[in-house]
Parts: sequence; C-alpha cells; structure tokens
Amino acid sequence: RVLCEVLIATGRAREGGELAAAGFGRHRTPMLALMVARAAARMGDQANAMQWVRAAIDATDHRPPYERTLVAQVLDAAPELQPLRAEPAYQASRATLG
Repeated sequence: RVLCEVLIATGRAREGGELAAAGFGRHRTPMLALMVARAAARMGDQANAMQWVRAAIDATDHRPPYERTLVAQVLDAAPELQPLRAEPAYQASRATLG
C-alpha cells in the first residue's frame, strides 16, 4: 500500500493505480479501492474513479466501523477526488457512510 501511495504522489498514478487494483483483486480492502480511485481521478478518468469510490464503499460492508470512518475521511480530504465532490453520484455514495 505504501508503494501505491508513493507512486500516486510522485506522478506515477497509472503504476500506483494498477498496483492497487491488483492488490484489491487479492485483498478486497476499502483503502486499496480508494487508492485506485485516487489514481484514476489524478489521471482525469472521473468515471473510473467513481466506480472505484463505489467499490471502496461497498468493501466497507462487514468491516469494523472505524474503516467506514477512515473511508469517509479519505473521501472528504483526498485532493485527487476534489473534482468528483460536486457530482451528485459522489455525494449520494458518500452519504451512505454517514
């Protein structure tokens, strides 16, 4: 996960997103899905980013409450997701976390 963060932060969003997506295929954690969403948003692929936001939220099912809180915090703060925050679909998805 750390390598994904570094790749996204240093302008290698495609590589970071691909690595996070592969990890999500093995370990369906919300944070890996959020990394893919952030990478997609950074590359300007808003539709793909929104799909991964939904995947992150879905991945919080049957997880400890603190993970839902963490996902909500990332959704509210990640700069890469700023362009999505005005979208009704994003707002509706975010609202499901409380």
